[in-house]
Amino acid sequence: MTWYEKQKEQAEEIRKKNRLISDNEIEAIVSKDLFKTQERYVFKTQMLEEIKKEKEYIYKVFESILKKGIEENIPIGYEENGYLIIPSQLNTEEYRYGKTMELSNIVTEMQLNNPYESLDYLNAFVGKLNKIYQQLCEQEEGILKGEKGERTIERELKLYKGKYHYRENVILPANDIGGETSETDIYVVTAKAIFVCEVKNWGKLGRTICISKDGQWYIKGQNTSLKSPIQQNARHCLATERYLKAHGINDYKIIPLVIIANNEVRLENLGNNNIIRISELYNFIEGLNIPEKYTEKQQKEVLDLLDNSKVSERKFKILSVSEKSKQIDKQIEQIFLWIQDEKKWKSHVISYLNNISEKKVKKKKMSLICAIITPIVIIIGIMIYKNRPEEINLKKYIVCDVDGYSGSGTITKAVDKETLEDDIDYHSKGKYGIRTLDDIGITVEAEPSSGLANGDIVNVRFHYNDKDLKKYYPYIHFTGKEGKKIKIAGLKEKGGAGVISDPSELTESDLKKIRDGVQQTIENKDYTLIFGSPYYSEEKEYPGAKDVISNLSIDKNMKFYKINTKFEKNNLVVSFELDMTLNSASDEKKQWKTYHFYGMCKFQDLKTGKDGCVDMEDGLSNLYMPDLNTDKEYIDLDVADEAVVYTVTANE
Repeated sequence: MTWYEKQKEQAEEIRKKNRLISDNEIEAIVSKDLFKTQERYVFKTQMLEEIKKEKEYIYKVFESILKKGIEENIPIGYEENGYLIIPSQLNTEEYRYGKTMELSNIVTEMQLNNPYESLDYLNAFVGKLNKIYQQLCEQEEGILKGEKGERTIERELKLYKGKYHYRENVILPANDIGGETSETDIYVVTAKAIFVCEVKNWGKLGRTICISKDGQWYIKGQNTSLKSPIQQNARHCLATERYLKAHGINDYKIIPLVIIANNEVRLENLGNNNIIRISELYNFIEGLNIPEKYTEKQQKEVLDLLDNSKVSERKFKILSVSEKSKQIDKQIEQIFLWIQDEKKWKSHVISYLNNISEKKVKKKKMSLICAIITPIVIIIGIMIYKNRPEEINLKKYIVCDVDGYSGSGTITKAVDKETLEDDIDYHSKGKYGIRTLDDIGITVEAEPSSGLANGDIVNVRFHYNDKDLKKYYPYIHFTGKEGKKIKIAGLKEKGGAGVISDPSELTESDLKKIRDGVQQTIENKDYTLIFGSPYYSEEKEYPGAKDVISNLSIDKNMKFYKINTKFEKNNLVVSFELDMTLNSASDEKKQWKTYHFYGMCKFQDLKTGKDGCVDMEDGLSNLYMPDLNTDKEYIDLDVADEAVVYTVTANE
């Protein structure tokens, strides 16, 4: 038996003596897939609450893993979106192999003979939990978006109270047409027909939903197809027709209608199906060239039948983890026992191999005792040189990136922190792992950092405690604390047309123009029915808001949404409030009463003209206003989800 084989055999014996769990137990842990297609069915009205419970349970599991990770010195953490993140390898002394190459190979071979790494499995375990958590979040977001669309529709339908009748979320039997039940979003019952409405709150700001001649639904400019709601709604119509016939109503006309609740998307309908926005409902119904032949009594019969449907609520599937809570808890306990097992036997094996390595090194040294002193001194000198502190000159990492226009520029990046943090980790010999400058105790100051123009001087310097850095980073000698001065260059000069991509491009004069434009729009808008609910139901047209409003107040603090998509670059939202004097329909004397309203205006893709100032002619053509409301919190104006939000203030 060779010396190497002897050491390998001894290392394997040490491993066996220090095991906490067997290979069979590890195999049992790995073979369990607790997350394979875990689903359960719940009623539609319970979905949000049940999804919330599942998310809360997963978060408790995350907290349990995080707590155990801290106990085992594993640097587990959270991402901003709530996901649990684990490094792919342990950065601990226990995982350092033998000091000589051939002894290091022994540990490597032992690792190959045991293909499962505890930490890798923990990472995979957490990865599956993260995926389920993400799917639950997406399902929750879809439900909330659908409910938002329904609220939008409900607000609009209230305007037609007294003219049309409507019912929401009605469930009818559908055994003979491919399913147990049929749930219709909205029925609109009129003297002309029953309108079976399928509501979709699809799309984001700036997107275009296209419907081809052959009925294909897709997002324009993207390889994204949508499931057509036409077939689904046709099924609702058939279920409605059969339900009415079963109760003696045979001749009531039924018309399918798809309503897009999101006013921020564009529509291109090349097909023949009825697809409208909710604001077009009145014009659509009144524009149909069919007689009003159904009496109020007949309409009431239909409504009573819809109200008296006894079909039970449908169930929908959600992902479920909590049902296997006991198995999951046990699995986590076994995983961390496995981690402890690996750390223990590797620690003992490596300790043994390092001792062998030291003995071997000492034996070699003995053979050199008789060597001349000069080479020894040289070797010692080289060792001292190699172990001297490495210099990191902080000045080398100053970059001072700027953005915006000359006169209003801002520093976006003063120091290349990522490279500096990597270099500190490298020269500290991996003792602490990659840490942020804040963790290390180094802060960066750039003065001034805003309102910059080309040619300005910015002083970038560093702050830290010298004693602390010497204590925790003995292998590094930090210099360049005083930093250096940077001359600003490369900022865009004002002037020239183009889409505004940064709030710093808006001057005081621009903001005044915007506020004036908002005021002009509000005062000259012709309001018809927009203020109707809940104060009156009759159609009444006001000649212009300037004749009936007072105490108009426009918020000087505006929200600038910086967007970076191919469809748009910015949104600017301006809030306002006013008093409006309206005729109260409920008052027999038709007296005028004053109410307080809130609202918002949104400019989409504001531009600068050739003079470098904001182009208000183009801006006002892309101005959107939702309905006013007496409840400030009820005002809803969608903007792009991926936008970065800034506040810009128009000084009075």
